[in-house]
Amino acid sequence: MIPISGNTQRISISNDDRMVFTADQTKPQLAVIDNVRQPGEGVVPLPSLGYGTAATRDGRWLLVAIPDGK
Repeated sequence: MIPISGNTQRISISNDDRMVFTADQTKPQLAVIDNVRQPGEGVVPLPSLGYGTAATRDGRWLLVAIPDGK
């Protein structure tokens, strides 16, 4: 088990299945998990709480829904 947060929101996977992303609902941050190098985990700060994520078709970008619109 990889600890992320007590309350996460939506999980998405990169197009190459290497990275997993989930938005923390207790802090404005995105948890990033490397499926290849587990337990390789990182956190990306967000301007506000994120809701869901999706990789662009070419896999170059990760889109994050931020309902507060900040």
